[in-house]
Amino acid sequence: MTEYTKLSKEETTYGRKSFLQMQLDLLTIIKRIKEYRSLRNDEFAMKIALKNKIEEALLAISNLEKSLPKMKVPNMPKKEEYEEIVYDEDKSSLLRESSSNLDQELERIKAKLARLK
Repeated sequence: MTEYTKLSKEETTYGRKSFLQMQLDLLTIIKRIKEYRSLRNDEFAMKIALKNKIEEALLAISNLEKSLPKMKVPNMPKKEEYEEIVYDEDKSSLLRESSSNLDQELERIKAKLARLK
């Protein structure tokens, strides 16, 4: 035998409101899940389109590089192999000095500045 409990009018109203609120919340959640899935599908489609555009751009760049003439770049000498040309006022001639003589050159310039003062 089943027993029933009589509920007051306030209790039934509260129960119905709670039930309707729960249904409303569930439908809102379902709606947001559908929106999320739609946005994720759009994002995935955009990522694929972006990947295809990047591949096209890379292919166009490689085709352009193939069609451009090749330029030969001469080998650059190392820093130690550079030589500086210094004009010596006392001898009025050009002297070639290697870059290792920088300290001597600095001293010579300081001495010339001291003579001018």
